[in-house]
Amino acid sequence: MITSLYRHFDHEGALLYVGISLSWPARTKQHAHGSRWFDLVAKVEIERFPTRAAALEAERQAIKSEKPKFNIVHNREAKPEARAHKPYSVIEDPALQHITGPDVIVGPVLNYRDDTLSFIIAQGETGSPGELVELVIGEWAGEIPEWADAADAVFSIRSLSQFTMEEARKVRSDIVGKLQQHMRTVETFGSDIALAVANASRFPSEKARQILDEVAVDRGGK
Repeated sequence: MITSLYRHFDHEGALLYVGISLSWPARTKQHAHGSRWFDLVAKVEIERFPTRAAALEAERQAIKSEKPKFNIVHNREAKPEARAHKPYSVIEDPALQHITGPDVIVGPVLNYRDDTLSFIIAQGETGSPGELVELVIGEWAGEIPEWADAADAVFSIRSLSQFTMEEARKVRSDIVGKLQQHMRTVETFGSDIALAVANASRFPSEKARQILDEVAVDRGGK
């Protein structure tokens, strides 16, 4: 499926952000409502690729070589702002009160939106429709994954700091450990498509199937 790679530039020609989307106009609207850097945008360049895989590779190479200011993933020169390293405690996290299970499946940490990392938790009673909760690590930009329903619950794990991918995965690991102490079953998955498949299987519903179909399309059917 044709996927667009877009580049946002400021009025001086400096590259602000690189991303990909099946619908770059829709994605641009999301940036306009939720990305703190969008007011700086003066020009957008679009490059189209025949598959999502090709666009992802082009995005990775573009971020590494062109070093856009506001991309964090793949960009070692981009520095998060005002990082606060206060101790993190799963027990003290109010977001976890929304994870009631009793069966839980946990997705990978991904960069669903600008400068933030998050992961999706599907929960409920196996064999019955479940619920999706997104746990956002770091500052929430106000957007949601393109495939998610706006009504899905979104909770911030910590709103005053940003994390590296390694730190975010450690937070996820801590939360998984805590959930394993209190939930009946906890399974983890390393990709969003694997999570979507498991969600449709464990917690069958029309919405779960729709999410699976949309994630599969977004990932080029892989």
